[in-house]
Formats: sequence, C-alpha cells, structure tokens
Amino acid sequence: MDITIHLSQEQREKLAYIQQHSDQDITTLLNQVIEQQYTKLYPRNSEPLKVLKESGFIGCGQGSPDLSTN
Repeated sequence: MDITIHLSQEQREKLAYIQQHSDQDITTLLNQVIEQQYTKLYPRNSEPLKVLKESGFIGCGQGSPDLSTN
C-alpha cells in the first residue's frame, strides 16, 4: 500500500531526528509505530480481567461497597 502524508516542518524535523538516531528507514519506523499502536489498542492473548483492570473500568463506580453481594 502506498501512502502519501503531509507533515508540518516540526514533524519532518522530528522524523529526520528519529531516522538519524535509529538508523532506520521511514517504512520501518512507521511499521513499528503501527504495531505498537495496534498492540496497545487490541491486546492479543490478554486476560479479560487484566484488560479491565488496566483500563480503569473496575472500581470506577461509586456506591455501597457491598453492591456485588446485595
């Protein structure tokens, strides 16, 4: 897939800096970022309880502490 993007001057400078200090080409850098974001948003092989705990969903409500037993 070919992608064309428009970067601000600041973003171009940051990308050039990353390339210079990592010795990686743009394709490799973008592939790494895509994998990192995908893994972050769609965690594979994660336990559902772990995902819920990390999301902050568990314990976010307010109410009587014995609601699960009443």
